[in-house]
Amino acid sequence: MLENLSNEIAVLIAKPEFMKSLIIVLVGLIGHLVYVRMAHNWLGSFLRKAVANSRATGRREKQIQVWILLLERIGGFVILGIVSVSLIAEWGFNIAPILTGAGIVGLAFGLGSQNVMKDLISGVFIFLEGSYNEGDEVKLAGLTGRVKRMTLRKTILTSLEDESVHIIPNSEVKTISIIGKSKRLGKPKSQKRAIDG
Repeated sequence: MLENLSNEIAVLIAKPEFMKSLIIVLVGLIGHLVYVRMAHNWLGSFLRKAVANSRATGRREKQIQVWILLLERIGGFVILGIVSVSLIAEWGFNIAPILTGAGIVGLAFGLGSQNVMKDLISGVFIFLEGSYNEGDEVKLAGLTGRVKRMTLRKTILTSLEDESVHIIPNSEVKTISIIGKSKRLGKPKSQKRAIDG
């Protein structure tokens, strides 16, 4: 039985498809390693330079680490998908239905997540420009309060009057009125700016 299994493995390894599949997997692994290194070095360096003048570098560094991890995961899934489809095609399976299905799913996802993408893109600009930080007293989308938390998708304000909490999608932030900077940062008051969005 072991001899038959060894013979089958030897026959499998001797097939050209096996060597091509092995090359595809190796290229995918190397590509993933290169991508991870680029995400850590190039992207990390770019983001740190972009927010070098921010008043809250500690919080920005945490956000940068989250960004890098997120992009690593997305890149990993993309590379895994490419390698998987390449292997399926190499072993003679018809990949047309897979690509068609993936295209339909991608289109549906894109149409359903337009608002999410708007929020994320606006969040990126707010992050890079350092428009405001946690602890600042601001007026956003007609609401005034202290910035409790910032994410790529939303800004959470705590009202200065009744401690109510306002959750504002970043795409709704058209004009930013800064009433007062975070007290612990000791910055001057009264600033107003508009951002693209």
